[in-house]
Amino acid sequence: LPIYQVAGVVLQLGNELITIRLYDIDSGVIKRIAGFNDKVIPNLQWLANGKGLLCLYQGRATNFSRLQIGLISYPGGNFQPVTKDTNNYATLTLSSDDKTLATVQQRQLRSFYLLPAAGAGSSLPAPTLTQERSVDDFAWAVSGGFDLHEDLNLVHVSADDSSKTVLLSDLGLFGLNSCPDGKTIVFSWIGQGGGHEIQIWRTDANGGNLKKLSFGKTDLNPVC
Repeated sequence: LPIYQVAGVVLQLGNELITIRLYDIDSGVIKRIAGFNDKVIPNLQWLANGKGLLCLYQGRATNFSRLQIGLISYPGGNFQPVTKDTNNYATLTLSSDDKTLATVQQRQLRSFYLLPAAGAGSSLPAPTLTQERSVDDFAWAVSGGFDLHEDLNLVHVSADDSSKTVLLSDLGLFGLNSCPDGKTIVFSWIGQGGGHEIQIWRTDANGGNLKKLSFGKTDLNPVC
């Protein structure tokens, strides 16, 4: 592909969650290649023949929680997945003949620790919670324990890990905060109800009385 043409991703342009645009450096002309409402695309890589773009994407099927590899045709703008699995992928590198793709396949195991303010010394204590693969965010619960976003659920876990309660299911979050009143949790939710906006919501600490608080397109990381 000539180097005077550059593809870029724009978030929340018009009625699309993701818009891919082509920028012609010499003429200054910008044109749309493709647009999607069901995926977020943080990385693009041109094929050497210029007939498509490889991408890393997060899709609605996983509530935008896991990066997979896809292919967008050019100039048609049609999308097709390259990988369909439970792994996460980072980086894309393509050989000059378009025959070999190199990427980093990730399998994440996470442990949750509580540490004293003075530090833990030369060795870590035992994990506070049972080892988790999919804890994406957490907040201290004023009433005790933690509110976690894990496995696409919002859950409350006791401080000693003896009990776990699912508050809300099947949601992709970008930011989570437990309010000082001990009664409210706020979070940014992407794709609620099949939409493509990222908006701020609140729920009672027990998962009841769910309510939308903002109506923008990209409202992130609420704090009480």
